[in-house]
Amino acid sequence: MYDPVRIYEAVSSIADVGSTLVELEFDPGPCEQWGGDHVDEFHQSTAFLYFRKLRRLQAPLEMFSQATGKMLRDDMAHNFYTNFPPTLEELTLVVTCREPFHQALEGAYVLSSDQVVLEDRTVNISELDCKTETYEKAHELFGELSRLTVQKDRRLPVLRELHLLRDPCQWLHCEHVKQDIRPLEEAGIAVYVHDRQIEDPVQRNYR
Repeated sequence: MYDPVRIYEAVSSIADVGSTLVELEFDPGPCEQWGGDHVDEFHQSTAFLYFRKLRRLQAPLEMFSQATGKMLRDDMAHNFYTNFPPTLEELTLVVTCREPFHQALEGAYVLSSDQVVLEDRTVNISELDCKTETYEKAHELFGELSRLTVQKDRRLPVLRELHLLRDPCQWLHCEHVKQDIRPLEEAGIAVYVHDRQIEDPVQRNYR
């Protein structure tokens, strides 16, 4: 038993520095430990909007993305939440869930940042294909992220870098992902994917 983390309340606890804070690394722990209702989910997506001088922000991806399953889904208007202050220059989104975002990686046993074990064989991740005929969470995620370009001029005029921190081999760098990264880069937002280091490849967390 534990007390669930309420994201909006955690951010509210530092609201008194919202008018002066320039850089923030916000780490509330894995999304599985968060609590609250759909109203809280809406508020958490707007949590940093009033940090008027914030230039660099690191926060969980699940605070803003409907594709991760943590936010309330709205299939009529499915958007990545872009409620960030207009001063933001660098955004780092940390993937706190451990599940793969492509079905081809389900059940994979990660050996390194580019090799996995599937059943009884070792496979380079570059050799795997996405399942275009079925739903892939990664396609939805990067589709959401690409919508940051819509907000670039009006709401996020100085955003220059988008960093994604994940477990190794959590999604494929497939053509669909590349297609959604391209408009971000064309809008002047460089996209970087960083893998967390595996200390012990036999950990159950990476199964």
